[in-house]
Order: sequence, then structure tokens, then C-alpha cells
Amino acid sequence: MKGVMKNDIRLFEKIRKRSNNNINNNELVLGIILLAFGLIILLNQVAFISILPIIIGMWLIIKSVMKFQLAINLKSMMAEKWGWVLASAILMFIFGVLIVLKPFATVITLTRFVGIMLLIAEICDLIESIYILAKVK
Repeated sequence: MKGVMKNDIRLFEKIRKRSNNNINNNELVLGIILLAFGLIILLNQVAFISILPIIIGMWLIIKSVMKFQLAINLKSMMAEKWGWVLASAILMFIFGVLIVLKPFATVITLTRFVGIMLLIAEICDLIESIYILAKVK
């Protein structure tokens, strides 16, 4: 909701200013597109949640291709440790493909991971509280 309102404000400011000195500025178009996406997400939350893992997977795949290109560029410049960039690009690509191929299994795994991390954090908080209470007495 906050993102939709932010894009509304950007859109209305751009219409209000109507500056002609920025010919190559695409903020109005971007504002309209983001407003439309915000409304679609707001009106179809269940559909958006079901395709969110696929969107994230595709984003990871695209990002990994860009990282792969960066690794090639770093290698051609004889940069040190370009292999780490290549390795991260390969891992990112693999994770992106896995997310796209098994989006619901990804959501279940991610939910379990978050649950385990929350459990560990709360156990640490409990131990910390017991320790502080013991020191205060």
C-alpha cells in the first residue's frame, strides 16, 4: 500500500511539474507502470503471492547472467579473484532455475528456514534473559 501511494505521489508530481527540459526522462511512464503494478498486486494478492517465487527466480537468473558478464570482463582485465564472481554467478543461476522450476517447494523451504531462524533467535533471547536476570540478582 505504501509503495502504491509513493508511486501516486511521484506520478502527480511529474504531471504537475511538466518540465520540458528533460526530454529523456521516463519518470512519468515509470510512475504509470508502477501504479498499475501496485493496483494489480493490491487487487489480486493471492495471484501475486503465487507467482512471486517465479518472479524472484527470473530476477536471479537475469542477475546471474549480468554477473557472469562481469566475471568475463574482470578476467579480460586480468583482475584478481574474478573466479569468485563467476562462482557466485553460477550459484545464483542454479538457485534461480530451482526457484522457477519448483516455486512452491521453495516457499515451503524458505518458510521452514525462517521458522528455524526465529526459533534459534528466541532461544538465544531466552538464554540472554536468564543470564541477565542471574547477574542482576
